Amino acid sequence: MSALIDTNILFYAIDSSDNRKHEIAKEIAKRGFREETYISTQNLAEFYHQSKKKLTAAQLNEAKKIALAIIKSKSWIKISYDQSTLWNAMMKDDKKYDFWDLVIYFTAQENGVTEIITENTKDFEGLESIKITNPFR
Repeated sequence: MSALIDTNILFYAIDSSDNRKHEIAKEIAKRGFREETYISTQNLAEFYHQSKKKLTAAQLNEAKKIALAIIKSKSWIKISYDQSTLWNAMMKDDKKYDFWDLVIYFTAQENGVTEIITENTKDFEGLESIKITNPFR
């Protein structure tokens, strides 16, 4: 099975304000360094941007280290969107979905990803070709 890790999972791997989510997310992130795991460049950018806005300086430094380690890692499969992805997202875009969530979804779909691991399962409701898993349930 090929799983894409959403931004919020990486964020919880750094943010320890909810210890239960933090521990689960840390294990998911660690697994990405041991076995093939997908991450979109959009997720990495969102992760770093959110970390700058919400974390302490020490946590931001840790987030930057993780993002750079993922970029260099061979087990993390980095995927990106292109004009075809944007086309698909625009064609599906309506008030029900956030455009950027659609971009993540279609980036994953176009790269053969079979599962998205995210806390935000509602963001992908009705998009049925990829399994959406909340690891915190």
